[in-house]
Amino acid sequence: MNLDEIKVTFFVECAELMSELENGLSSISADAPDIEVVNSAFRAVHSIKGGAGSFALEDLVHFSLLFENALDVIRSDITQMTEERLDMLLRATNLLADIITVSRDGGQKVDANAMATELEKGFNLTTNGGAVEEIEYTAVPISILDMDLGQSSGPTQFKISFSPTMELYLCGHDPRQTLRELVQMGECTIECNTDSVPSLDEFQLNTTHLSWSIELKTDKSEDEINAVFEWVEPYCELSIENTKSESIPSEAILGDVFANLGDEDGSDPFADSGDSDYLLIDE
Repeated sequence: MNLDEIKVTFFVECAELMSELENGLSSISADAPDIEVVNSAFRAVHSIKGGAGSFALEDLVHFSLLFENALDVIRSDITQMTEERLDMLLRATNLLADIITVSRDGGQKVDANAMATELEKGFNLTTNGGAVEEIEYTAVPISILDMDLGQSSGPTQFKISFSPTMELYLCGHDPRQTLRELVQMGECTIECNTDSVPSLDEFQLNTTHLSWSIELKTDKSEDEINAVFEWVEPYCELSIENTKSESIPSEAILGDVFANLGDEDGSDPFADSGDSDYLLIDE
């Protein structure tokens, strides 16, 4: 299967996703929206965006991303759905269909600026610039003896194996987007495994041979890492292994924690203050 055939497959999938999106949003009520329908609509737009990115369809990517962000507002808090917002989403669906048609068949570019502005304002997606307001604070004493020093939520080391199947590419997903999200989560080392790539005379376009080995040191949870692969997990072989957890042993005592805070002669760093149980922090 060549690139043109893959692109045709992408637009066929777009038609199916748009049908799911239109039927879903048309079936819900602003008074009692169904979160599962909203999640399904979000996944449909997300898949369209991913495929559009693979083929550098910038107009489709840009509007899909904005549409996705608007749906995410509702996904995060279903009570944020209103009649006005539902109407915007339905009209955005019609415009998205027009952009897909032009992206597929060519023709005059669809002007999405007005709808984009309406979505940004209607879903509070814009951010206002300006100077950061200075925050007043007061130093208050707290007892360090009240602190929980038994456990420390330090970074965790994960070892991840990610092997996409051909279906992942046919669905319009781009492994690089997944890898970029992992990079943003902490200290990340990524190695592309090319050992199974055949010689040119044996190469077949309908197969894939690349896989990735990732080492990630992060303060994110394993559930948060799994969420990165939520959209591509059905189309890949994936393993996530927690290989190292850094924490203070539960039997740690206050004296051990502050053992090295004194002077070189081992003197008590708080002896002069008379209030060794207290530190000042910014509230």
